[in-house]
Amino acid sequence: MVISKINIIEKYPRIVLSSFVLLLIVITDFICTNTYIFIKENFPEKRQIHAGDVLGIRDSIFHHGFKKKSSFESYYSVYTNSLGFKDSSMRDIDLKTNSHRILFIGDSFTEGVMLNWEDTFVGMIANALNELEIEVLNAARASYSPSLYWKKIEFLIREKGLKFDELIVFMDISDLEDELKYRDFMGYANSREFKKQPINIENIKEDINSSAIDRMKVFLKNELFISYIFLDIFYDLLNIHKEGREISFLKINQPPYKKMNYFRSNWTLHLAESPPVGLHQAEDTETTWEENIKDGLELMTLNMDKIARLCNESNIDLTLAVYPHQGQIIYDDFNSFYVKFWKSYCIKNNIKFLNIFPAIFTSNTTNSDKRSIINNIYIKNDVHFNAYGNKIIADAFLDFYLKD
Repeated sequence: MVISKINIIEKYPRIVLSSFVLLLIVITDFICTNTYIFIKENFPEKRQIHAGDVLGIRDSIFHHGFKKKSSFESYYSVYTNSLGFKDSSMRDIDLKTNSHRILFIGDSFTEGVMLNWEDTFVGMIANALNELEIEVLNAARASYSPSLYWKKIEFLIREKGLKFDELIVFMDISDLEDELKYRDFMGYANSREFKKQPINIENIKEDINSSAIDRMKVFLKNELFISYIFLDIFYDLLNIHKEGREISFLKINQPPYKKMNYFRSNWTLHLAESPPVGLHQAEDTETTWEENIKDGLELMTLNMDKIARLCNESNIDLTLAVYPHQGQIIYDDFNSFYVKFWKSYCIKNNIKFLNIFPAIFTSNTTNSDKRSIINNIYIKNDVHFNAYGNKIIADAFLDFYLKD
């Protein structure tokens, strides 16, 4: 047996050496990747903790929210009021009031993640309208979408008895994907499995674009990250001359939301008047996008109808606002289907509509200006608006609101 092994080594020295080196690389990569993950998960002081990690709670009605009258202190601060809303302080909110009251709802953009209250657009609006004796509340929470907007608003009105005069829904582009992921939530929420889950808003979200290749990529990224990076570079080098390809190795840290084929942020590109070249790189991508967009829009519309009916029954004025992600700026989606769809919906249903796209970019924004806009108004290496971006939204809303 020993002689046989020696013969193999002598007969195929390069293959044996290459196999040994490859195995050594894989083992080293696996150890390094999993050591990093272990440290990140078991030593929280080594990773950046966000308010949602500390203040987040499950909810069987609207899936998740914030703890009531709690605080989070880090490089930014978050305080929640007696309703579990992000606020300027841990104050008590009267359910009934004689003052005019506006309730905002949306996802992480409207919540104002990674920002102090005064740096969020809802906080800025609250400060500005306070002089007019108008109270502003923020019921938004990261990864909310119309199905959760409706359930939370219904709960606040019918169960809590919260009185407010206006509802402002900030509809995010990612809401479409979240609607698909939350569609089975109501049947799942009361199950034992839900109550056993950790406080993580991803728990019940199913992957709507999962394939064998996708799962392999996830495995490599989670278990062999160094190998994942080099394979990504190699793949891009092989395809560098293909028209319309996005060469990710030139920007290793380029986040997915800037890539045209990132469904969550850039599904609107599929319905653009002139879709960017290279939008659908996989054979089944176009069909998958069409199906998901159709289903997602139906769910969003269904739940917005419920919100509109609830507001009509409760004599609450309803406004719907839309704003771009970075992908709409990068790929010239100014005249976005998203804007047209919700504008048409609001006209049909007699709902006030605010389009914030023009406050951020134009139909002829140059590539240089696009980079400048993104660098100036978004948090670095993140999809969300920074304080300046929030100010742009606050100013756009106040111009719209006060003129009206």
